Amino acid sequence: MNLFKIFKKQDKTNYEKEEAADELLQPKQTKRWQAVYNNIINIHLSENEDDTITEIMFSAYNQIRIEKDGAIYSHDTNSQPVFKNNDDYLAFIRNLSSSGDASLADDNPIVSVDVEGLRVTIAWRAITNGTPYVSIRRPTKNKFTLEELVSIDMLPFKEALFLAEQLKEGANIMIAGISSSGKTTLLAALLEKLPAEERIAILEDTPEIAVSNEENRNILKLKSKIYTTAPSKNITIARLVKESLRLNVKKIIIGEVRDSVVARELLDVIQTGHAGSATTIHAESAIGTLQRLENLILQAMSNQTQEAIAFQVARAIDIVVHITKDSQGKYISEICNVKNYDPRKKEYTLEHIYKSEKRGGAI
Repeated sequence: MNLFKIFKKQDKTNYEKEEAADELLQPKQTKRWQAVYNNIINIHLSENEDDTITEIMFSAYNQIRIEKDGAIYSHDTNSQPVFKNNDDYLAFIRNLSSSGDASLADDNPIVSVDVEGLRVTIAWRAITNGTPYVSIRRPTKNKFTLEELVSIDMLPFKEALFLAEQLKEGANIMIAGISSSGKTTLLAALLEKLPAEERIAILEDTPEIAVSNEENRNILKLKSKIYTTAPSKNITIARLVKESLRLNVKKIIIGEVRDSVVARELLDVIQTGHAGSATTIHAESAIGTLQRLENLILQAMSNQTQEAIAFQVARAIDIVVHITKDSQGKYISEICNVKNYDPRKKEYTLEHIYKSEKRGGAI
């Protein structure tokens, strides 16, 4: 019996029947997603080539792209097909989502989950005009020390030493940039410069921050866990922030500030005296980093004024690092000390420690 035909007999809006069909598929396709994933990786990595594929993106069963060395390439589905047809593509998506304990439905059309160390985001067809989209983000295989980042011109030696010393001495640092710009790479490199005995909590949705010699360091690594079928059981980053305060840690490192709740918790942690906290965030500039953090916190603390939140942000964040990713590569374009917030001008006052328009780190 061709189980793929089950899908063809279903009304596209009747997701409950499709779920039943998917249950039949699961026993035989437990690793279906993994076979597709490995096939694409193997096609695009030649023998002895460094693994620099950071993302695989699906827009349809015959529209697949990869990000490699910071550039986007199309996968030729005509000469090297990955899926038999659209039904095969749907089966892959369902298997992928179920592997991450996620449930796709009309009332839950977007899921973002960790699947065996991969950050998976799925946009279901209820919001995509019929064709689901999938993005599989891979943690980089290449780990860089701070010295190596200097050697590839991501930042100068003097500024590298400055950031490492500031984090060690208790400065609260935000590293900003667009996706795949090297934010996590830089953060991990800075953490390696902290004393091995210092107790640190690293909180992430998907494990990406890898510090060398972790087994001999006083590092606690905690990962969020989302149960789409039982939200009350969710272990969010915000909850991990609260719980980590009870683990007697000196520094709390948040992999990425993505939402208003985590932004508020970050502010609370810093205000409770956990100096030397660090995180990453998506932003287009150093000043934009503070503005985005401010806006996120304001969403969670709507009872406070914008000015009150801005004052708190300026007091909490000591240093902002902005990484640029463009045709020249990935490089630090700004390192700023946060001085204060000027209520008359309604803007943050920053002192530029370093500013560059181009360098060209290749990570």
